[in-house]
Amino acid sequence: MKRKLSVILLALFIVIQLLPLQVNASTVSKELKVSSELTQWVLDEPTNTLYAISETGKNLIFINATTMSIEKTLTLNGRPTDIIKDNGKLYIALDNINQIVIVDMASRTITETMNTPSSPYRIAKDGDKIYYTERNGSSYIYEYDLTINTTQTIPSVSSSYADLEINTKDHILYIGETSSGSNMIYYSTTNNKVLGKTNYDGGYGFPYAARCIIFDGSNVYYAGRDFKPDDPTKFNGDFGNTESVIYANNGLVYTNKSIYNKDSHTKLGDYGLNADLVQASDSTLYIYSKGNGIIKRFNDPNNTIYSTNVISLISGKPADPIPNTKQSTQINSSISTLQMKSKLIEWVLNETSNTLYGISKEDKALFFINAQTLNLEKSLTFTSSPTDIIEDDGNLYIALDDTNEIVVVDIESRSITKRLYTSSDPYRIEKDGEKIYYAERDYSCSVYEYNLVTNTDKVIPLNFLADPDLAINKKDHILYIGESNSTGSNMIYYSTTDNKIIGKTNYDGGYGFSNQYRYTIFDGSNVYYVGRDFKLDDPTRFNGDFGNTENVIYVNKGLVYTNKSIYNKDTHVKLGDYGLNVDLVQASDTTLYTYNKDSGIIKRFNNNYNMINSSNVISLISGKPADIIPTTKKSTQINSGKSVLQMKSKLTQWVLNEQTNTLYGISRDDKALFFINAQTLNLEKSLTFTCGPTDIIEDGGNLYIALDDANQIAIVDMTKREISKILHTSSDPFRIVKDGDYIYYTERDQWCDIYAYNLITNIDQVMFQNDFFEPDLAINTKDHILYIGESDLSVSNMTYVSTSGNGVILKTNYTRMFGFPYPERSTIFDGETVYYAGSGFNRLDPTRVLGSYDKKNIVFARYGSAYTKTNIYDSKSYSVIENTGSNRNLIEISDNLSMFYYSEADNSIYANWTFPTNGWSYFQRKWYFFNNKTMVVNDWRQDSSMRWFYLGTDGAMVANVWRQDSSKRWFYLDSDGAMITNVWKKDLSKRWFYLGSDGAMASNTWKLYNGKWYYLKANGEMATGWIFNDGAWYYLYPSGEMALNTTIDGYRLNGNGAWIR
Repeated sequence: MKRKLSVILLALFIVIQLLPLQVNASTVSKELKVSSELTQWVLDEPTNTLYAISETGKNLIFINATTMSIEKTLTLNGRPTDIIKDNGKLYIALDNINQIVIVDMASRTITETMNTPSSPYRIAKDGDKIYYTERNGSSYIYEYDLTINTTQTIPSVSSSYADLEINTKDHILYIGETSSGSNMIYYSTTNNKVLGKTNYDGGYGFPYAARCIIFDGSNVYYAGRDFKPDDPTKFNGDFGNTESVIYANNGLVYTNKSIYNKDSHTKLGDYGLNADLVQASDSTLYIYSKGNGIIKRFNDPNNTIYSTNVISLISGKPADPIPNTKQSTQINSSISTLQMKSKLIEWVLNETSNTLYGISKEDKALFFINAQTLNLEKSLTFTSSPTDIIEDDGNLYIALDDTNEIVVVDIESRSITKRLYTSSDPYRIEKDGEKIYYAERDYSCSVYEYNLVTNTDKVIPLNFLADPDLAINKKDHILYIGESNSTGSNMIYYSTTDNKIIGKTNYDGGYGFSNQYRYTIFDGSNVYYVGRDFKLDDPTRFNGDFGNTENVIYVNKGLVYTNKSIYNKDTHVKLGDYGLNVDLVQASDTTLYTYNKDSGIIKRFNNNYNMINSSNVISLISGKPADIIPTTKKSTQINSGKSVLQMKSKLTQWVLNEQTNTLYGISRDDKALFFINAQTLNLEKSLTFTCGPTDIIEDGGNLYIALDDANQIAIVDMTKREISKILHTSSDPFRIVKDGDYIYYTERDQWCDIYAYNLITNIDQVMFQNDFFEPDLAINTKDHILYIGESDLSVSNMTYVSTSGNGVILKTNYTRMFGFPYPERSTIFDGETVYYAGSGFNRLDPTRVLGSYDKKNIVFARYGSAYTKTNIYDSKSYSVIENTGSNRNLIEISDNLSMFYYSEADNSIYANWTFPTNGWSYFQRKWYFFNNKTMVVNDWRQDSSMRWFYLGTDGAMVANVWRQDSSKRWFYLDSDGAMITNVWKKDLSKRWFYLGSDGAMASNTWKLYNGKWYYLKANGEMATGWIFNDGAWYYLYPSGEMALNTTIDGYRLNGNGAWIR
């Protein structure tokens, strides 16, 4: 009895386990876990059955749609990849065995097998014809005729990884690709011809659309969008557009992640997990997830499933509703804030309607915000995402680029009044009169002109542009088209009246800007692009930069707003920072509005009826004021021989002019020139530029300052200390040198041109094009040689160019002309030697390397010394004189041997003073002589012991060297620098010379020395062997001593040493 009861209980347990699970009676009425992964399914309400196929299980599963129990499993001979139902039958594609089987839904058996010549991966049926496509790659579309059981290829139609769907009413086959440039084709199954094709992104197509097309009887769903059933170029909107629409029913659209309202395209909520298959009747919803293998059945027996109850029915996560109204928060009398749930991407301010109009791409919405109270007053949603907004003549024009639409919103009624359908996607828009200009979204874009009178558009004849933004000059009818997201971005000026290009930027020799920001702005007087402001009618001229790595997002009333800071429009001087990044700005005369995407907060700053200007804008927003560029500053005396000047600005380069007794230093970061007294080391004045200076030279009472970013060279009068002239160059003058009436300059980046600017004609021309990699320049004005030294390249070289003949003289031949490995960008000429790549070169011949300074970069050379950042070398012996122990980035030495150096580490200038009056001065292991505080050069001087010394061209006392005076007499300066007298001197060739009592080398004469006679030849060399002198022959031994009273080589010599004939 007990055994019988146990068997009954065990059987009951097994039955319970096999029954579908009942969960949450009001929502999930049943769920079923299936062992095989489902590929596709269909719901048939008359038979109350879900028919599901499993590609991995190779079977067809019959599931009771009410009890959620598996009623039958039919094993298939092949791998099922698609299933459709029609007229009481199921059609199942078995692609791996080239078959389509027909299953009778009543008997649940296979009634017919159709053999196909190719593999039917996706299928669709219209009447007596089945259409199918293959699984992989670019394949044809096939038509199988059920009446005669034959297959033919649809002519001229092939598609990449296609899905199929059918409109049986209008007999249209929808064919949708899956690739980087996917398109959908509409094909008439009655006329057997292509009706049309999607034209998204100028016809290039959608990026990797999912392999899924749905037709619900009214719309076609593809690539996350819903298309008109008879026109593939028109679609209503998107459903997340990165999501995949997998089902549509009763006004609801189901993607793999979310559920949307079909008409409004508004997201209702998320499932809470990914859904792979969905089917529904009026009151029941079925969802299958491959992740857990569970089918869930949700039933609302008393109500139809629609937008208001579907998310609660499935216990999903409701989407955040788009707010229609919201109150702002008053912080104080000047500041209000509005917290936005939606992320704004663009906005405009209309002062007449006193409204801010902001658009959100993510939430597909337009917001109407009261500019006085900052209250949200209304929101308006679109069927796809807006990407740009402009306002003109009482209307807002809003770009819905994904649907190829521009909607017109009446500002007064706050409603959509018109839809403009465009040929391509209008990502950025501008309006000039009766024409709207728009640019596409993605990389290689076209720009279109939409005619509001004819409602037609056409492509402007331009080359493809990289992610362009647009701005319009309505007065002069100029469209500004600025590229972005490219290393070689340019801006084009296009006449909207003459329909032609006016000009194009020529930055970096025309290569363009490295620009990642899609912003082009026109404020009525200037065009703002890549952080700079351009002339409104000439793209080759711009005034300056605003941080240049920042992005100008708005301009108003003399103020320029970037994403980080605020600048004075005219001076280009930074006023201060917001304190955080700002993404959108708008302003009236007295009120400023900012928006930050990260926080979602709009701030309103009101200046109580005072005009917002440079003097009050930073304090108004409680921002961080920029450090003021100091005009004057006192140095600090460390001791009697040393002073220091602490700088706020980082110096880039400097020059010392001893006539004006001034150090002139430039700061690229702070766009400034500093005048520093070289006697007191006090800062006496500063001068700012509109962009950062990169080089400075001085000549003829003027400073020449390279403003490479603006394609300018500024000339500053050294006496007046003001800009006297601006030279406009054809390209960016990063490094400059001057020889006579020509300024030579080179560009900043990589392969650079070399230009010659004629100061007489104010015209420049290219000397060398793309020949040198990041070169530096130095000039020899005596020999008229331009030294061009490459840098930062494994095969860098230096080239000597004649500035008189404009020809290449020679080039370095280091390591068989392979070049120097990665030298720094520094080429220096000190009047005698050229310094490059840590070596010294002959000034006339680059193949003659004079010596190496441990391959360290020379930053300065003068008075016989060469300086690296940390060491001082003797420029002749190449030995280290001193290790400074600290970095010296800039160095200058005056004629009285005072040293100035700038250390970037502590941003300070140091002066090591010397106070020579008259006489000798010892400096860096070398002696100099001063007369009336002036260094003596190229001249003789005596010391207190009446010894003579010679001072060279650099003023340093020379030693161990022969020296010729103006009378062509030769002298020798010994190791201590003193001229030697009454002594024999042997040279490196082991020849002997005699220096007399006056130090002059004896020549063409006899010399009695220690009782012996010697003869000095015309070149001063001591003679040996036979010589002929004053009509007689003499013989001198190898020691130079004259032979007397002896016979040499058979010839008899008398007591005077003469040959006796």
